[in-house]
Amino acid sequence: MFAAAPALLAQGTANPPAVSYQPMTTEERIEFFVEGSLASPQALFRSALAGSFAHLNDTPPEWGQGADGYGRRYASSFSTLLIRDGVESAGAALLKQDPRYERCRCSGFFPRFGHAVAARFVTRNNKGKKRFAFARVGGQYAAGFATVAWYPERYNYGSDGLRFGTRLLGFGTITNLVQEFVVEPRR
Repeated sequence: MFAAAPALLAQGTANPPAVSYQPMTTEERIEFFVEGSLASPQALFRSALAGSFAHLNDTPPEWGQGADGYGRRYASSFSTLLIRDGVESAGAALLKQDPRYERCRCSGFFPRFGHAVAARFVTRNNKGKKRFAFARVGGQYAAGFATVAWYPERYNYGSDGLRFGTRLLGFGTITNLVQEFVVEPRR
């Protein structure tokens, strides 16, 4: 089974015909950022969910429980989301990369699963070619390191920033899986 994994990933991330890909305009990039990060119920919900998990786990414990502790965790989650999406959007525009998740044009569970995982690390450039998603991965780690700035002093920029960024990559992969298997794309 594990020997077949590279083939499954390759199937799930195969390049569709170039004529079907349309790069984002500047206006679309701005709209994508604003709707996904600032003005969307989805962004508020994701921040509330992440804040709730942190609150239930009492992370960090220095922030305490109650409304004040939850408020700090929610604000932290929302700020992390804004930094992640802002760095990714700006980086993607600069590098001419696409920040959107593109559903797999394949069929079958394993090819679609492989595509969703690989899409955390691969995106398209303006010519429709698959490239390493420098902006996407960079956004995760920029947000992870930035989060340490408002965490209590005992947190370390190096190890905790790296851990937070890696955790964001993992959560992003889960988001891709939800978009691939659960959420219907907008028409």
